[in-house]
Amino acid sequence: MKVYFTPKLVAAIASLTLGIATVAMPGAHADTVTIKVWSWQKPMTENWQKIFSAYEAANPNVKVEFTGYASTDYPTVIKTGLSTSDGPDVVMLHPYNSIDQYVAAGQLSPITDTQVPGLTNGFGKDSLKASQYDGKQYGVPFALQTVQMYYNKDIFKKAGVSVPKTPAEFKAILPKIKSAGFTPISITGKDAWQLVNVFDGIVGPIYGGRSWVEGARTGTSKASDTAFRKALTEFAGFEKYFPRFVTGVDYATSQTLFSSGQAAMYPGGAWELAGFQTANPNLKLGVFSVPSGGSKVAPAWGYEDGSFGLSSKAANREEALKLMKWFTTKEFGQLFTNTLKQVSSVKGVKVSDPVLNAMIKNYQANPVPMYWVTDCFGVSSPAPYAALMNGAQELLLKTKSVAQVAKSIDSSLTTCRSSK
Repeated sequence: MKVYFTPKLVAAIASLTLGIATVAMPGAHADTVTIKVWSWQKPMTENWQKIFSAYEAANPNVKVEFTGYASTDYPTVIKTGLSTSDGPDVVMLHPYNSIDQYVAAGQLSPITDTQVPGLTNGFGKDSLKASQYDGKQYGVPFALQTVQMYYNKDIFKKAGVSVPKTPAEFKAILPKIKSAGFTPISITGKDAWQLVNVFDGIVGPIYGGRSWVEGARTGTSKASDTAFRKALTEFAGFEKYFPRFVTGVDYATSQTLFSSGQAAMYPGGAWELAGFQTANPNLKLGVFSVPSGGSKVAPAWGYEDGSFGLSSKAANREEALKLMKWFTTKEFGQLFTNTLKQVSSVKGVKVSDPVLNAMIKNYQANPVPMYWVTDCFGVSSPAPYAALMNGAQELLLKTKSVAQVAKSIDSSLTTCRSSK
């Protein structure tokens, strides 16, 4: 007997097969929604996946697909990704004016308290400003970074030195540490982008702290001022306490020199703490802000690290907004701080790590905004930022004088102000 597979019969069989498959898989989530989150924090992918697994556990119909890219490639990657419908739903955004180009291109959607309850009340005004454009909010802040001086307690003990309380004491401990057989301060001289943090972490207090950076925005402070030129001179003079052949030392090597116990100090950010602790769990870490002669409390440098924004082409807009709502909660903030060992922007988050807690207290005691990474000073329009990082490297290479570097920075500051 022949069976003729007519179109109707084929359709009936297909329907029956689908029904059987559905019955056979009662636990399957046929309506699972995937939210694509893109970031420049590729080295932290595993930790971010741990954070998002907590969200997935509470929202079984949601899969958060976190993709980390190399920070150097990210600006290009994100520009392309936001222009397509198969790009990210939620995107990690650099702070301040770096979002301007995406907003102007219509690639980001503004967010409000109605869409994301807790947005305004969950964060400080300075944190929110870092992801605003033309009075509208385009991101949920996630981290406050601060740059201070890490130090190895064991090396300090061996060298017979203690945490300095004055600029003179800071200078005095350097030759003692070197005589004890250690590199006093580990930095990179090769990866110039990191030299902005290095510069502020070591000699930032010399050029005036908040008063200078506020003045630089209005034109009353200049790099050719006596205080800033002194900072540039001091920085160049510290070379003998940096690693040998410092201009050939890259960022990763400078971190390894410190975490392995070969260097006593490391000027770096709060975001590097977890890496040091992972690399050497036995490392006895401490932290301090380099003292300033003009202030009883040493100034500590900091900035809002970024935010999570909503792509205007988000394929799963409602679920993406729900995730962003979670970003405003203490639950997320606490998980972020505990997992990444960084300072959450969410108000009220408790910090258990003693080193990170010390960094927060130092920053709160005398905070100074790192305008090198903000507004027109920022990385996305790197006039002053590039002038400082390149100038610091040129001082180490001895290819430019202090006066030449100061002139270059002043020129960039003028360009920055005129672009506002």
